[in-house]
Amino acid sequence: MDMDWLSIDWMWFLLGIAFFLFEFILPSFALVFFGAGAWLVAVLCWIQVLDNVIGQLAVFLGFSILGIIVFRKVLINQFKINTTL
Repeated sequence: MDMDWLSIDWMWFLLGIAFFLFEFILPSFALVFFGAGAWLVAVLCWIQVLDNVIGQLAVFLGFSILGIIVFRKVLINQFKINTTL
């Protein structure tokens, strides 16, 4: 049985989809950045730039956290979303 669809780049891609789907359940504009980070790692794995797990996790967390710090407030103001419970 061919298991190419279970490669690490597909795993990151599917994790990104999961983060985007969970964003619909928990609309806080935080999970979007984790989804984008997972997709970035998926692309970098696909073009074979990242080959070890430590590098993948570093890029994923770095991009996601940087995105939250830089863009979350901008998106909340743009869409005028109330994130307090």
